[in-house]
Amino acid sequence: MKIIRGRTRTAFGLVGVLAAGLTLTVASPGYSIQIAQPASNAAADAPDDAAADASAEGEAEISGAEIYTTIGCAGCHGEAGGGGRGPALNGSLGIRDAGHLLNQIINGSGGMPAFGEMLSDEEVLALATWIRDEWGGRLPLPEITLEDVAAARG
Repeated sequence: MKIIRGRTRTAFGLVGVLAAGLTLTVASPGYSIQIAQPASNAAADAPDDAAADASAEGEAEISGAEIYTTIGCAGCHGEAGGGGRGPALNGSLGIRDAGHLLNQIINGSGGMPAFGEMLSDEEVLALATWIRDEWGGRLPLPEITLEDVAAARG
């Protein structure tokens, strides 16, 4: 069983986990435990043609949000990009500059570790694009490309 996403709430020991299509809720002693499995939906279970094509080619859509959570960005920059141990990303002028953002992700700086050896160009692109889309402000920003990532790697 692969856990897709987990969230822990410390208040009263409440834990919610979404795993393999099951929702598991565990409450503190004296309360209930509930396990629910969504009803089967043939249309939802049918593979999407685009997803099937991507799988056939060995490619999968890369989620910048998933990368942000998985590699630990949220641990320093906060789940909502408001900062913490690391600087805030939400509203930061630094994320508007594609070269600066890519350099930070790939090479790190100051207290930020480098993720260039851990992430593929596609993953760096997905992460940088998601960060800018999520917290870059209302003004449109130029698109970041794989060529930009390659140039940032030097």
